[in-house]
Amino acid sequence: MVNQSDLVAVSELVMPLVGKQAWNVRLGIGNSLTMNFGKQLEPNEFGQLFGEWYLWLEGCEWRIDQQDQILIAGEDSREQLRVAVQELEGRTLLAVSLYSPAIDAIFEFEGHLSLRLFAVNTTELESWNLFTPEHKVLVIGPGAHWSYTRRSEEHTSELQ
Repeated sequence: MVNQSDLVAVSELVMPLVGKQAWNVRLGIGNSLTMNFGKQLEPNEFGQLFGEWYLWLEGCEWRIDQQDQILIAGEDSREQLRVAVQELEGRTLLAVSLYSPAIDAIFEFEGHLSLRLFAVNTTELESWNLFTPEHKVLVIGPGAHWSYTRRSEEHTSELQ
């Protein structure tokens, strides 16, 4: 189980995103979702663009709410998801809140939009990854596990 000191440590790693705009918000395979924050880096060898910060939701469920209304949930149709995730494009991140017993999160954006993340696996799947300007990656999951380490070759290939 995640304790309060874990939530504080992860929160300190995520807080530099606050005040930055989300850009290149994309729906990936299944219901995976990616978005960039901060300065745009040089294109990689495949011509793909990434920001100083790169958020990748892969093994979690997510939902976008606007005030007290659900706009979309991660298992809705691909077309609905594709349209709805664009609501986050260009929006400034105002706050990030983290919750136990897993490290579930709410990313609050301008326009009263909230991106809610929920762990769905306790033993195998990482919930989400945040690649940082320090060439490190914050890995949340599986379950209540988390780490903040240098990007490995495996993680670097994910950015290609």
